[in-house]
Amino acid sequence: MQYIASGRASLATEVAGDGETVVFLHANVCDRRMWRAQFDRMSATHKVVAYDRRGFGETRAEPEDFSALADLVAVLEATAGGQPAILVGCSLGGRIALDAAVRHPSRVRALVLIAPNVAGAPDPVYAPDIEALMKQSKQAEASGDLERLNAMKARLWLDGPLALEGRVTGPARDLLLDMNGIALAPHRSDQTSIFNPSTTGFMRSRCLPLSSGVNSTSPMFRIAVATSSRQSRARRAMKCLT
Repeated sequence: MQYIASGRASLATEVAGDGETVVFLHANVCDRRMWRAQFDRMSATHKVVAYDRRGFGETRAEPEDFSALADLVAVLEATAGGQPAILVGCSLGGRIALDAAVRHPSRVRALVLIAPNVAGAPDPVYAPDIEALMKQSKQAEASGDLERLNAMKARLWLDGPLALEGRVTGPARDLLLDMNGIALAPHRSDQTSIFNPSTTGFMRSRCLPLSSGVNSTSPMFRIAVATSSRQSRARRAMKCLT
């Protein structure tokens, strides 16, 4: 592991393998460890990079306003050798990948997006049963009950809101609780991330070839399929947003 400087942060970063660079961007309830299986497999054919964002995992940061996109650019500058990289992003990691493709297209070879957030998109509208779970999560956060909040995050984002609680057990659940427990620690919440206010307008006017170089038989596409619950969702994630 190495630390890459960005502002007043030292971003904990793993790099392995040789070839075209693939950068993994984790979800907001995880850290770089969520990509362990994909990281290890892809390192046989690509140069793979996974890092912890500020507030997650082993990254160290002094309090300051910062840009998650600027942190990604620092990682790309340190690892990609001046060449465009494939960005693999899940959830908020997908949003950062999209922002990079819009703001720094010369740095991005292709995107693999799994349930990405999109800056400027309308707020989600949930079905009543899911909305009830979201309210319980917000109540746990407001009460300061971090153990309950961590359990609610696992309920929502690991089991799935329409599945039985505890559907996923064993090492996978232990890992998520550990990763998100680190992120929820009080000393990790003293910084403000500055995101691009909207990328949807840019995406409409500058639609990028998001699946460029990534077809249905490529290893990168199989990552999206394996991570998504349905192949159709993974295919949609590979398409340009309109």
